[in-house]
Amino acid sequence: MLSCVPDPKPSRDMLVVEGWIEDNDYPIVFVTSSITSTFREQGLTDIMDHLALDAEVKITYAGKSYQLFPKLDPKYLMTIYYTTKNLKGKVGGTYRLDVNWRGLHASGTTTIPEHGSIDS
Repeated sequence: MLSCVPDPKPSRDMLVVEGWIEDNDYPIVFVTSSITSTFREQGLTDIMDHLALDAEVKITYAGKSYQLFPKLDPKYLMTIYYTTKNLKGKVGGTYRLDVNWRGLHASGTTTIPEHGSIDS
């Protein structure tokens, strides 16, 4: 460690998306940008600067698109997430997520699996 020399290289921001939708519950999607590695100490304020407050977040289900809106919830470390009260998850349902923010785009698809059973 004594011979380590900080040599931070600038990197372009990347879109970071974490989310889920469960049976009979509303979607929750966190949108942030990546944080560049640094040798200086970073605090929660540094992380909060990477939260997306104005992203375009949509979920498509059964051919219909639902716009998600930011919601403040202090029970999460990232206190702002995107959701809608117009869509609840359904077992077997397939959901496509599209996120646009600061010229970056991310998308993904998931299906809520059937409930499993415990045989022993």
